[in-house]
Amino acid sequence: MRVTTTCFQMRTPWCIPSRSEDTRKAHGKTVQSPLEAAARYVSLANSQDRSGLLAMLAHPCDMFGEPVTRDDIDGYFEHYQDVHFEITKEFQVTPDDPNTVEFEYIKSWTKGGCRMQVEVGEFVTFTTAALEGWPKIVRIGYTRPPADPIIVPDDEFD
Repeated sequence: MRVTTTCFQMRTPWCIPSRSEDTRKAHGKTVQSPLEAAARYVSLANSQDRSGLLAMLAHPCDMFGEPVTRDDIDGYFEHYQDVHFEITKEFQVTPDDPNTVEFEYIKSWTKGGCRMQVEVGEFVTFTTAALEGWPKIVRIGYTRPPADPIIVPDDEFD
Protein backbone atom coordinates (compact mmCIF):
# COMPACT_ATOMS: atom_id res chain seq x y z
CA MET A 1 0.00 0.00 0.00
CA ARG A 2 1.39 3.42 -0.97
CA VAL A 3 0.68 6.35 1.36
CA THR A 4 0.93 10.05 0.88
CA THR A 5 3.65 12.16 2.41
CA THR A 6 1.85 15.40 1.62
CA CYS A 7 1.42 17.65 4.65
CA PHE A 8 -2.04 18.89 5.59
CA GLN A 9 -2.84 22.54 5.12
CA MET A 10 -5.06 24.67 7.35
CA ARG A 11 -8.27 24.55 5.35
CA THR A 12 -10.41 26.80 7.50
CA PRO A 13 -9.73 30.54 7.34
CA TRP A 14 -11.66 31.17 10.56
CA CYS A 15 -9.21 29.19 12.67
CA ILE A 16 -6.64 32.01 12.93
CA PRO A 17 -7.92 35.15 14.62
CA SER A 18 -7.42 38.46 12.92
CA ARG A 19 -4.86 40.78 14.48
CA SER A 20 -7.15 43.79 14.13
CA GLU A 21 -9.94 42.00 16.02
CA ASP A 22 -7.91 40.43 18.76
CA THR A 23 -4.92 42.56 19.72
CA ARG A 24 -4.99 44.29 23.10
CA LYS A 25 -3.21 47.35 24.45
CA ALA A 26 -1.43 47.37 27.80
CA HIS A 27 0.51 50.37 29.06
CA GLY A 28 0.27 51.85 25.57
CA LYS A 29 2.00 48.82 23.99
CA THR A 30 0.58 46.13 21.72
CA VAL A 31 -0.05 42.82 23.47
CA GLN A 32 -1.09 39.70 21.58
CA SER A 33 -4.16 37.87 22.85
CA PRO A 34 -4.23 34.22 23.92
CA LEU A 35 -6.13 33.40 20.70
CA GLU A 36 -3.41 34.93 18.57
CA ALA A 37 -0.73 33.26 20.67
CA ALA A 38 -2.39 29.84 20.27
CA ALA A 39 -2.51 30.30 16.48
CA ARG A 40 1.16 31.28 16.55
CA TYR A 41 2.01 28.17 18.63
CA VAL A 42 0.44 25.91 15.96
CA SER A 43 2.07 27.86 13.14
CA LEU A 44 5.51 27.52 14.76
CA ALA A 45 4.92 23.79 15.28
CA ASN A 46 3.90 23.40 11.62
CA SER A 47 7.09 25.12 10.50
CA GLN A 48 9.04 23.05 13.06
CA ASP A 49 10.54 26.24 14.48
CA ARG A 50 12.09 24.81 17.63
CA SER A 51 13.62 28.09 18.77
CA GLY A 52 10.36 29.94 18.21
CA LEU A 53 8.42 27.35 20.22
CA LEU A 54 10.97 27.43 23.03
CA ALA A 55 10.72 31.23 23.15
CA MET A 56 6.94 30.95 23.68
CA LEU A 57 7.35 28.80 26.81
CA ALA A 58 7.35 30.26 30.32
CA HIS A 59 9.89 28.90 32.78
CA PRO A 60 8.71 26.48 34.02
CA CYS A 61 6.16 25.22 31.51
CA ASP A 62 4.05 22.13 32.20
CA MET A 63 3.60 20.15 28.99
CA PHE A 64 1.26 17.20 29.47
CA GLY A 65 2.20 16.91 33.16
CA GLU A 66 5.97 17.27 32.77
CA PRO A 67 8.30 20.26 32.69
CA VAL A 68 9.43 20.87 29.11
CA THR A 69 12.98 21.53 27.97
CA ARG A 70 14.69 22.18 24.64
CA ASP A 71 15.67 18.49 24.58
CA ASP A 72 11.97 17.58 24.82
CA ILE A 73 11.12 19.81 21.86
CA ASP A 74 14.03 18.41 19.82
CA GLY A 75 13.00 14.85 20.72
CA TYR A 76 9.40 15.53 19.68
CA PHE A 77 10.38 16.66 16.18
CA GLU A 78 12.83 13.77 15.81
CA HIS A 79 10.12 11.26 16.78
CA TYR A 80 7.34 12.87 14.68
CA GLN A 81 9.11 13.48 11.38
CA ASP A 82 7.37 15.89 8.99
CA VAL A 83 4.72 16.55 11.64
CA HIS A 84 1.83 18.81 10.68
CA PHE A 85 -1.27 20.02 12.50
CA GLU A 86 -4.55 20.69 10.69
CA ILE A 87 -6.98 22.65 12.86
CA THR A 88 -10.40 20.97 12.92
CA LYS A 89 -12.08 22.93 15.74
CA GLU A 90 -11.39 26.63 15.95
CA PHE A 91 -9.40 28.23 18.73
CA GLN A 92 -11.72 29.17 21.60
CA VAL A 93 -11.01 30.87 24.91
CA THR A 94 -12.40 28.70 27.72
CA PRO A 95 -15.34 30.20 29.62
CA ASP A 96 -13.70 29.72 33.03
CA ASP A 97 -10.22 31.08 32.18
CA PRO A 98 -9.57 33.91 29.70
CA ASN A 99 -5.92 32.83 29.42
CA THR A 100 -6.67 29.26 28.28
CA VAL A 101 -7.40 28.40 24.66
CA GLU A 102 -8.82 25.08 23.47
CA PHE A 103 -8.69 23.69 19.95
CA GLU A 104 -8.72 20.38 18.10
CA TYR A 105 -6.58 19.15 15.23
CA ILE A 106 -5.43 16.25 13.14
CA LYS A 107 -1.74 15.56 13.72
CA SER A 108 0.04 13.77 10.89
CA TRP A 109 3.64 12.62 10.54
CA THR A 110 5.83 10.23 8.60
CA LYS A 111 6.93 6.95 10.17
CA GLY A 112 8.66 4.15 8.28
CA GLY A 113 7.61 5.52 4.89
CA CYS A 114 3.94 5.77 5.92
CA ARG A 115 1.89 8.87 6.71
CA MET A 116 0.25 8.47 10.12
CA GLN A 117 -2.44 10.58 11.77
CA VAL A 118 -4.40 11.04 14.98
CA GLU A 119 -7.17 13.38 16.09
CA VAL A 120 -6.41 15.38 19.24
CA GLY A 121 -7.98 18.03 21.48
CA GLU A 122 -5.59 20.33 23.30
CA PHE A 123 -5.56 23.34 25.61
CA VAL A 124 -2.83 25.94 26.08
CA THR A 125 -2.73 28.26 29.10
CA PHE A 126 -0.83 31.53 28.82
CA THR A 127 0.56 33.99 31.34
CA THR A 128 -2.05 36.42 32.62
CA ALA A 129 -0.49 39.41 30.88
CA ALA A 130 2.51 40.32 28.85
CA LEU A 131 3.89 43.83 29.13
CA GLU A 132 4.57 43.73 25.41
CA GLY A 133 4.38 41.17 22.63
CA TRP A 134 3.36 37.54 23.08
CA PRO A 135 2.13 35.97 26.32
CA LYS A 136 4.13 32.93 27.46
CA ILE A 137 2.76 29.37 27.64
CA VAL A 138 2.59 28.04 31.20
CA ARG A 139 0.67 24.80 30.60
CA ILE A 140 -0.24 22.50 27.70
CA GLY A 141 -2.57 19.52 28.04
CA TYR A 142 -5.21 17.40 26.37
CA THR A 143 -8.94 18.05 26.26
CA ARG A 144 -9.15 14.86 24.20
CA PRO A 145 -6.07 12.61 24.19
CA PRO A 146 -4.95 11.07 20.89
CA ALA A 147 -6.35 7.69 19.95
CA ASP A 148 -4.25 5.03 18.27
CA PRO A 149 -2.68 6.41 15.07
CA ILE A 150 -3.96 5.30 11.69
CA ILE A 151 -2.22 5.06 8.31
CA VAL A 152 -3.44 7.69 5.87
CA PRO A 153 -4.40 6.10 2.52
CA ASP A 154 -3.17 7.76 -0.69
CA ASP A 155 -6.63 8.37 -2.10
CA GLU A 156 -7.66 10.43 0.93
CA PHE A 157 -5.62 13.42 -0.29
CA ASP A 158 -5.60 13.05 -4.08
